Amino acid sequence: MNPTLKLEMQVLTPLFLAGAEARGAPEWRVPSLRGALRYWIRAALAGVLGDRDLDALQRAEAQVFGSTHHASNVTLRIESPPFQPVPLTRQRAVSSGKRMKPTGRDYLWWSMAPMGDLPPKQMIPEGTRFTLTLAARAGAPQGSQTLVRAHVSPRGFPSGG
Repeated sequence: MNPTLKLEMQVLTPLFLAGAEARGAPEWRVPSLRGALRYWIRAALAGVLGDRDLDALQRAEAQVFGSTHHASNVTLRIESPPFQPVPLTRQRAVSSGKRMKPTGRDYLWWSMAPMGDLPPKQMIPEGTRFTLTLAARAGAPQGSQTLVRAHVSPRGFPSGG
């Protein structure tokens, strides 16, 4: 059996994860989450390997998440109980006097607002819980070792070669 790592997660900021239908219900999408995890593994690995040897950094990232030359050694699966998607609501803070001052969230609202006959875009709200399972890809030559090194410590990745 391939090793797995199960993580209980909670959404801290709204997630705008539209599928093929931009104004439909948001969907949990592994490619979107994989992209975010790629960002964070780069940041962690750059702190350990340094940012001067970009080739070593790219090789280490590719070991976990794959590249255009080979598949990922690690698979992802998202499990989520049913959740209620919600539209982003317009928020404005009152500044001095009677004038309303837009907030950062209010600024985002314009791209999410209803347009003509189209409904507002929806989001997965903060506080939503889900489980993320990382597993060594079956048949990957170093899948088990890569998963162990990736979740124990970025120092487990070789800096050269």
